[in-house]
Amino acid sequence: MSVLANRLNNMDYHYLQRAKVYWLNDEGKWDDKGTGHVLVDYLERSDAVGLVVIDEEDNATLLVHRISADDIYRRQEDTIISWTDPEAATDLALSFQEAMGCSYIWDQICNVQRNIHFPSVGAIDVGPRSTNEDLEHSGTSQGADDTHPDGVGNDALELPVVEISTLPQIVKIVTEVSPSFLDDRDRVASVIFRDPNFLRKLVDLFRVCEDLENIDGLHMLHKIVKGIISLNDGRIFDIIFSDNYIMDIVGALEYDPELPLRQDHRNFLCKHVLFKEAVHIEDPGILSKIHQTYRIGYIKDVILPRVLDDQTFGTINAMILANNVAVISALQDDTNFIRDLFARLRSPSLSEQTKKDLVRFIQEFCTLSKSLQLANRIHLFSSLVKEGLFDIVTDALQSSDDSLHFLSTDILIVVLNHDPGIVRKFLVHQEGQTLFGLLVKGMLLPGEGGLQAQLLEIMRMLLHCDSAERVEKSPFLDMFYQKYMDEITEILSNVCPGKGNSDQSREIGLNHEQLQRESYITPEVLGNICELLCFCMQNHSYRIKYHVLSNNVIEKVLRLTRRKEKYLVVAAVRFLRTCIGRKDEFYNQYIVKNDLLEPVIQVFLANGSRYNLLNSAVLELFDFIRTEGVKKLIVYIVEKYYDKLEKVDYVDTFRQLKLKHEQILDGDATGAHDNTAATVRGKDLCSVRVRERLNEESASPDPRKRKDERALDKDEEDYFNEDSDDEEDTASAKPPVPSAQPAQAVILNGSALGFEPLRGGPFGLVDYEDEDDDPPVVPGCPAKETPEESSDNSVFSSGTKGSGWPNTIEETGMQKTKQQHLSQGDSKKDETERIKRRKV
Repeated sequence: MSVLANRLNNMDYHYLQRAKVYWLNDEGKWDDKGTGHVLVDYLERSDAVGLVVIDEEDNATLLVHRISADDIYRRQEDTIISWTDPEAATDLALSFQEAMGCSYIWDQICNVQRNIHFPSVGAIDVGPRSTNEDLEHSGTSQGADDTHPDGVGNDALELPVVEISTLPQIVKIVTEVSPSFLDDRDRVASVIFRDPNFLRKLVDLFRVCEDLENIDGLHMLHKIVKGIISLNDGRIFDIIFSDNYIMDIVGALEYDPELPLRQDHRNFLCKHVLFKEAVHIEDPGILSKIHQTYRIGYIKDVILPRVLDDQTFGTINAMILANNVAVISALQDDTNFIRDLFARLRSPSLSEQTKKDLVRFIQEFCTLSKSLQLANRIHLFSSLVKEGLFDIVTDALQSSDDSLHFLSTDILIVVLNHDPGIVRKFLVHQEGQTLFGLLVKGMLLPGEGGLQAQLLEIMRMLLHCDSAERVEKSPFLDMFYQKYMDEITEILSNVCPGKGNSDQSREIGLNHEQLQRESYITPEVLGNICELLCFCMQNHSYRIKYHVLSNNVIEKVLRLTRRKEKYLVVAAVRFLRTCIGRKDEFYNQYIVKNDLLEPVIQVFLANGSRYNLLNSAVLELFDFIRTEGVKKLIVYIVEKYYDKLEKVDYVDTFRQLKLKHEQILDGDATGAHDNTAATVRGKDLCSVRVRERLNEESASPDPRKRKDERALDKDEEDYFNEDSDDEEDTASAKPPVPSAQPAQAVILNGSALGFEPLRGGPFGLVDYEDEDDDPPVVPGCPAKETPEESSDNSVFSSGTKGSGWPNTIEETGMQKTKQQHLSQGDSKKDETERIKRRKV
């Protein structure tokens, strides 16, 4: 190492690459071995080029590493180079002081590896070249690409003569290029492309080896062809995928050494793959591109699906796309071609097979048109529609051949993805709306192969509502709801029996034609109907609302809960959830009025505690009602079904729903604080239903409820009801309302009707601070009415909640008794003082 140390002494340290050396210890931590200067130099003992790090203080050797040809080096960030040294059996790292120095050493390592792979390039220059010159060339290889557009050092890389004896060298050059070294791939690809005879000689040699049955040579040619394709060069692809080369390239790929038998791809492409011309194409260039596109796709998808990397796969796809655009554009510009195509389709003497081929050609033609530019695509579809595209689709849907049905639906989906307005306009103006009727009928009839799913998707695309297009789609939607929506929902009524109808009585009431029709309705059709109704509910406003409320659509859909198919039950629950999710009071009132949650609760309870999709759907429905605070539904559910739902204790959904119900009632009781002015004027804002319920409860108290301990017994009440001798010294209090008039039990101003307020003021309340145990009197109740007001305002003017009425009959009785006790307690106290004065 003295030679290296002397060389370092003769160098200017300003230009040396300063770095720290790190070793990974057994504990997984990096040990700092010191700081020194890094060189890439020739190692005499190893007869190889390596990395050398000399300590900057005492010129001691910190590291000597022979550069390996394997891909073991990694560059992290901008200043770190790390690798796993196979000789030292540990990980090493160099942390450079500057990014430029790290880039310089990294390029030197790459150059050494490149020379190991390609000896003909020449050995690395490790002689006494100036370090300043090294630093000037320490950037990436792109700087040299400006001088040599085809790569760096292409003149130094020479390919051997294509012969059987040189095939191993060619295999090594082509196949041993590391995928991480893009410069090496570009260099090899440029050399192959610049040699006009290399590929030609390679193909000729393949034919010779195949004639001689030289299996070893054919295996090496397979590796060479596969390596050339992996170079991912578009210029080479244009040559090897041309008509003069592609079949020989496919032939070379048949001799895969990893497979026990040869794959006869050429026989399949030549004899089994037949090219059918639906309409004769005269341009030979278009025909050549059509054949080339298919063969390239065959190589990509069948022969080399596991060999191609992502970049090569993308390049081949781009080539296929470019060919498709060229073919479609050429056919679009040929006006006679499209005219002849539709003329043949309208021919009365057309055979079924020829018709199928022509429709399939149109389907492929429309599918490939998606790759066109928008302006060209608009022009193409306009021309197709003008020539009668939708008439051909209508005729295909009326055919008995299922394959024609699939082809026609594919055409419609492609056109709808381009512009739905074209299809809607045709459906509205077509005489008799034949196509629209066929689409609806096809969706409601059973089929195979997913035809119903395609028709459902078509209906969604047609019915999709956008605010920018509502004016245009109004005639279309009007026609759909007036002509076809009743037919769709009526199927639910015919297939699913109503509540209380047995299957036997239902069969008696239906004729043979209806029973035969119902036998064709499959669960898939019923599920598609639910999906379509949910879609309409989400995208349409007044049309679907009018149809649902006027035709009992929700009730018809919920009949699916009596089906044995669980996914249909879930579909019915999902439709109800969609209705409630609209947050429309009309739907909520309709659900409460018709008790439409009953079938959902029944199937939920029948499902038990099984954790399945039905259980989750119903729980999500109730949780949505609670979180969104739908008061009508919360009150309806708790008051009618809580006795059954409270047994479901594995979730707290219904307990929280009950709590939400109590909060709603508490809000009604405390809401009167905000309406005191209206209360003084006698305008009660309570709910009429709450008031009537309270009156009914006060008239017939529940015997199961516990008697209030503070209630007065009969003797005490009679005593306080006696007239006082000193009425001028006592507070006047009217006798309580007799029990024969229970309707007067509603509390006004803290006392029963018929009592005068104890004190003046707007409310007439008496506050006793020493009676802490008594519950507070609910403020905000209406003031006492005059006889005229009582006769005119016998019915509340507002039906909203939140006016402050008591929640239970106990609270009503407590307030009434408290006011009686307070007012009459003063009378008893004054009577005692009067007796004492008499005795004195």
